[in-house]
Amino acid sequence: MRYLGMMKKQMLAGMFAFAAVFMMFMVNVMDVQAYIQTEGTVVSDSAVIRKEPNTNSNVIASVMKGDKVTINNEEADSNGVVWYKVFVDAETLGYVRGDLVQKAGSTGTTTTTTTTTTTTTTDNSGND
Repeated sequence: MRYLGMMKKQMLAGMFAFAAVFMMFMVNVMDVQAYIQTEGTVVSDSAVIRKEPNTNSNVIASVMKGDKVTINNEEADSNGVVWYKVFVDAETLGYVRGDLVQKAGSTGTTTTTTTTTTTTTTDNSGND
């Protein structure tokens, strides 16, 4: 009887170890990001679609003003420039600079202005 109880404990420990390793694997494999695909319209005269989200990357396609693109995701490069990940065709994705495309439902570019105010206090108590 003791032998069966020990086997059950070992089986349970093995199952928990497997489950823990499996979950760690799945977390690494599944980089889940929620992004709702949306449509965008090219607003510049032309734009290039690149393999990677940077201006040094190979050009894989180009689009013209008024062309529609399906935006699959967006990310910022090391300089903070936003790039849209768009479909070139059914099997190919590439990147176009975000300032060249207007997302559906947006009204255009948003500008943020920061104002800094400095106050200087002068002591006029007469003590030099």
